[in-house]
Amino acid sequence: MNGLCRKYNNCVRQTPENRYISLLSGINGPFTIPGYIRGCAALGVLVVFTDFFGSLLTGLGLRSTDPNKKYKYYRVAIYCLILCGNYVYRLIGTS
Repeated sequence: MNGLCRKYNNCVRQTPENRYISLLSGINGPFTIPGYIRGCAALGVLVVFTDFFGSLLTGLGLRSTDPNKKYKYYRVAIYCLILCGNYVYRLIGTS
């Protein structure tokens, strides 16, 4: 056992990958690397969907000739893109 394994007392195997994962889960508490990756992937999927939906609504607003419909499309598109920006901020903030 090396010094880090003796200090944190949580090495399972002697391979570098397993030692890295077990040390991180021991230092950071219940948050492990696979959960972190799943969280980032989920936020990434949300970003893609909200960005696509916001862009689609912006395109519909540009295409519309009725001012009331245009306003509704733009308003919902802005809300979607603000939500997308919030997801991006959270995604960048977690890395």
